[in-house]
Amino acid sequence: MSEELEKEGVPGTPKQFAIFAAIVVAIAFLCHWWLTDIHQTLAATIFLALVVGTLMFWRFRVGIAFIGIVILLLTGTMDLEHAIEFMNLDVIVFLIGMMVVVALLRDTGFFRWLGIKMIKLAKYEPRSIMISLLLLSAVMAACVDEVTSILFMTALVFELCERYKVNPVNYVISVVLATNIGSSWTVLGNPIGILLALRAGLTFEDFMRWSFPVSLIGLICLMVILLVWQRGDLKVLRTRIDAQ
Repeated sequence: MSEELEKEGVPGTPKQFAIFAAIVVAIAFLCHWWLTDIHQTLAATIFLALVVGTLMFWRFRVGIAFIGIVILLLTGTMDLEHAIEFMNLDVIVFLIGMMVVVALLRDTGFFRWLGIKMIKLAKYEPRSIMISLLLLSAVMAACVDEVTSILFMTALVFELCERYKVNPVNYVISVVLATNIGSSWTVLGNPIGILLALRAGLTFEDFMRWSFPVSLIGLICLMVILLVWQRGDLKVLRTRIDAQ
């Protein structure tokens, strides 16, 4: 029932809201008992409520965070000057610009074309396909961002596994691991890298010089481990490919 409501844009059921409200009230009492100061209590309560609210109502996490910030500003717990200072607007604007570019590439089917092209270049050999998936996951994470890489690579894995009727779980885990490694190759890989670069004055070349070699070694080690760990899955995939 809650999934149907979520698809329709409804945040959740009355029961979920009641549970959320009860948790927030309990958190508020505990924070007040521990911190005693009203502003500290309010800040801690809102922070923990945001965490719980995000877990319970994932699709509305941005709205929940916005409500929390508004409450902090209205109650004087946080002033507007400090809010703007710690929002890291430069990072946010950079991410928005990158997401616009990624959305344009997605709408043109670029990522899907790239994934299918790499699988064809692997000549439908399971080990080559696995290496291609891991390499593409890492490269995409380094060039666009890890979230985009995970979304499109898992979609590609599901399509591949559906075609050959194999279990996608281990393949999904593999591309997620490769994506996490690839996201540290460049400054573009994840918001943390962007924040570090902007705050510490690091350049794109600094990441390529110091982070890329270590991460590349990590990816090679991951490939070796996964080829051994998933040898049973790769044999099944080989059988299904030959059967078609």
